[in-house]
Amino acid sequence: MESQAYRIVYCVDTSSLVTIQRTYRLSVFPGLWQCLSGLAEDCRLVAPREVLKELEIGGEDDMCRWAKNHESMFRDLDAEQAEIAKQIVNDPKFKGLFDIDKETPEADPFVIALAVIEQRRIRLIQECWVVVADEGSRRPGKKPRIPDVCTDDRYQVECIRVLGMFEQEGWQFVLTSQES
Repeated sequence: MESQAYRIVYCVDTSSLVTIQRTYRLSVFPGLWQCLSGLAEDCRLVAPREVLKELEIGGEDDMCRWAKNHESMFRDLDAEQAEIAKQIVNDPKFKGLFDIDKETPEADPFVIALAVIEQRRIRLIQECWVVVADEGSRRPGKKPRIPDVCTDDRYQVECIRVLGMFEQEGWQFVLTSQES
C-alpha cells in the first residue's frame, strides 16, 4: 500500500462482520482473520458497542468469539454520537432504517454516527473514517440502508463493502500447497 498523509479507520457494521464469518471462515482463511486482528489492534477497525450486542444475540460463533477477544475495538456511545444517531433515526428520509420496537437497538445509526463524529474531529495525524457495511443502497419502495445515510449531504462519509476494505488495505491471500 502506498504511503499516505492520513490513516484510514474502518467503522464496521454487523452485516460486514457476519459476511466475513460466512464467506471467509476462520478454518479456511486464518490469514485474513490475522489481518483483521491487526487492524483492530492498531485501532483501525472499530465499531460501536451496539455491533457487539448484535453479534452476541446471534450466538457464540467464530465471529462473536473473535469480537469478544478484540473488545477494545468496540466504542461506547458519547453525547455527540447520540445526537447524530437521533437525527438519523428521526429523519423522515431514513424512515425504516431503525426498528424502534426492537429490544436491542439496531447498530446502523450508531455505526454512521461514530464514523461521522470521528471524521469531523481535528487530530495531529489526519484520519479518514470509512463505514464498512455489506449492503447496497435503497431500492425503490424499500427501506433506506446505511449507504443512503452515509452519502447524505449532512454526513458525507464513505461507505464500502468488506471486499472493498480488503482491496483498500492491499491484502492478497496466496494459495499455498501442502506437500503430502
